[in-house]
Amino acid sequence: MKKLLVLLVLAIVLVIAAVVALFIYIDSAVKVAVERGGTYAMGVPTTLGDADVGIMSGSLELKELKIANPPGGKSDRFFGLGDGKVAVSLASLRQPIIEVPTLALSDIVINLERTGDKANYQVILDNLKRLESGGGTGDPRPGPGEEKRFVVNQLTITNVKVHVDLLPAGGQLTQVNIPIDSVELQDVGTAGKGVPLSELANIIVKALLAVVTEKGGQLLPAEILGDLKAGLAQLQDLDQLGVKLQSQLGAEAQKQIDAALQGVQEEANKAIDDAAKKVEDKLKDLLPGKK
Repeated sequence: MKKLLVLLVLAIVLVIAAVVALFIYIDSAVKVAVERGGTYAMGVPTTLGDADVGIMSGSLELKELKIANPPGGKSDRFFGLGDGKVAVSLASLRQPIIEVPTLALSDIVINLERTGDKANYQVILDNLKRLESGGGTGDPRPGPGEEKRFVVNQLTITNVKVHVDLLPAGGQLTQVNIPIDSVELQDVGTAGKGVPLSELANIIVKALLAVVTEKGGQLLPAEILGDLKAGLAQLQDLDQLGVKLQSQLGAEAQKQIDAALQGVQEEANKAIDDAAKKVEDKLKDLLPGKK
């Protein structure tokens, strides 16, 4: 009986130790998986401040994700995420394909920089193109959780701030800020058999750059707008992936666009009036008695 009691106590201790170890190491495993997947997709170092997995609640919270700026950039990051929350289907955690009903990302900063013929976003777009063609950069071996694939039913992104900078000269004339209130993606990974973390990062960044180009194009310098359109045209279209995209610009960005369009219209009207005045003056010179 004493031996059985000792064995029972030992078994209980081992179970408790296993549970404690699971709680301790699962967060770090998720952190490594996110960092490795992001680095593999973007071709630049990706770091995550913290990952908090709620095993019983089926939730995951990510803090302070940073995708570094390629060498030579002005800022320390190309992409920054303040907070991310994930609701996970517990029944699918043990399956190769994990179902994610909702993924919410907030407080995102994107820095678009161009100096001469070099641009940080071009490096990112080139790496995304290589990833889609099967030649991503970085360590190709799957990290913890990278063998898993994900289906995200609804992905919501809020409070996005895009900073655009033409370097090195120009000052405020070449610095543009484009706020985006929200971006929503639906059915991510449902068209295939789910997507790995690296491809999920690809889709998120591609969607944000597409929104900046399509909705905020009037505010972008011509060089950057042309670069982004050309780069995105070489990537898989979100529609082809079965992903539905909706977005809404911030009120301040819409005001800037309306003001820019009004300025263009005023310039066009002025050009028309000037041309009409020149024609009228010419007619006066040609017709007798009209001087």
